[in-house]
Amino acid sequence: MSGDKTVRRKSSRPPFGLIGALLGLALVVVGSMVYYDWPHFPREREEKATVAMERPQRERAEPDFSQVLEDWESRHPLPKTQDPLARTEAKSKETPTEGLTPVDQPEGPVAHPDLMLAWLKPALDGKKAVVAIDISSPIKRKLEEKGTDMEALLGEVDALLMGLSPDSQVALLQFSRSYDWAEPRLAPLSEVRGQLREWLENDLVTTGRAGRDWQRGSPDGIQSVMQAAIKLEPDCLIVISDASFQSTTERGGGRTVPWESLAADWTDWQGGVATPVRLYGLCIGSKDADLAAFNQLAANQGGWARPWVPVANVEPSATPAASR
Repeated sequence: MSGDKTVRRKSSRPPFGLIGALLGLALVVVGSMVYYDWPHFPREREEKATVAMERPQRERAEPDFSQVLEDWESRHPLPKTQDPLARTEAKSKETPTEGLTPVDQPEGPVAHPDLMLAWLKPALDGKKAVVAIDISSPIKRKLEEKGTDMEALLGEVDALLMGLSPDSQVALLQFSRSYDWAEPRLAPLSEVRGQLREWLENDLVTTGRAGRDWQRGSPDGIQSVMQAAIKLEPDCLIVISDASFQSTTERGGGRTVPWESLAADWTDWQGGVATPVRLYGLCIGSKDADLAAFNQLAANQGGWARPWVPVANVEPSATPAASR
């Protein structure tokens, strides 16, 4: 029995050779890690030190892009139409005209706060006048193409209201294919100048879209606008547009209003009022054919139609003097 116990006791102890092998393996692993990793520690410290020493040199070698950009912008200034700050500043100052030549001006018709007043005051001062302003999307686009906007147009109309005598009677409306009155009556500016200026500032559309509650005649467009204006029996009607008048067909489509039809309609409308109404037009980005046709129609009514141009490009002798 003692022999059996001795055998069991020996079998329960781990053999000394296995323990030695495990310890040896552990030493080999630790030694390998130390051998392979230890050389990297000082090298990493050296690399960090090198980067720290070289970085200021590289930063000094890079160009100063802010200075480069500033130099470029000084040689290539943005146009004022693309610089919001310049546009805002420009509205608070008078447009300079002295010393300018046509070459200095933007190409094509643009707004100027004195032109409308200079051209229309002889026709409107002390008279009864309806001013119809085209606010359609083509007008908005053409104004922007010429470097201006609807707000500049409003500035011209406002200058016109401020420049007319207090006894002048004025009614304002805006239109596309439908129309909207500031107030559908002629009243002395001594009474309504403030109301009309407030309407220009707050209610006149600058987005190119007519309101849903606007009035619409049949036919619509310029024909209904002219008819509504003549019913007030003014001395003159001023139309600010591109002279490319559109109306709606019976099927709901669009068509260009023929000048022959507009002339015939005008004659019919005039028959319903006691005093003939003079017609004037300020044309924005109009085609030559439309401008000529509009001018002919207006001339037949004792008025004229002219393109909207910078006042610096207009000789004093070329300013049209409308007969009273």
